[in-house]
Amino acid sequence: FQPIVLHEENLILDNSGVVILPNHMSTLDPLILTSLIDKNIHWAALKRFFDGADSIFNNSKNPLLCKITSIGFKKLEYFPIERLIDNPKANNIHSLKDMQIFLKNKQYIGIFPEGTTRKENGEDFGTFDPSFIALARRNDSWIQPITVLWIKDLELDNKVIINYGKPFKATNMTKDEAYDKYINIQIDCLNENKEYAKKLKEEKLLKKFKKL
Repeated sequence: FQPIVLHEENLILDNSGVVILPNHMSTLDPLILTSLIDKNIHWAALKRFFDGADSIFNNSKNPLLCKITSIGFKKLEYFPIERLIDNPKANNIHSLKDMQIFLKNKQYIGIFPEGTTRKENGEDFGTFDPSFIALARRNDSWIQPITVLWIKDLELDNKVIINYGKPFKATNMTKDEAYDKYINIQIDCLNENKEYAKKLKEEKLLKKFKKL
């Protein structure tokens, strides 16, 4: 996949605590974003990856791939998270405290608020968990929206478009105001990604037509 980056000027790279908040379309999302952003991002990831029960390699349950994933996540100082739908007694307090420490030390943490790559048929987004807002507000950290669009189209050589939304702080906003702002940025950026993909395809088809 060939990444295309839109609005790189919106990406905060100064000495601040930042919560990176992309939508989630593929298990490769954190790898792509980590390779593009010139900062060490500490991602929140499902606990099963740390336990060696799953891998990031297309969710293969191969024991070797699961072990590689587990060791890699621990070495990179990622945060294990359990979802309530997986464990009604989930307790993520330890990971949340670690996230706060990293943010206070002006580091980057990454969270996928949708929590899964699965979507309802025809839906662009899943349900975004708004708990990241309290985390960012408590630490006066930047909220950095990022919108990813994977284009599985042979005409476009399987590209991925990364769109950096305009960052903001929720410190003086209500939870609802911050959530609405984040969602609106995601929607606008996704629409822009789709328009860009459409333009790319039209240009490629035009070039092909001119060769005929």
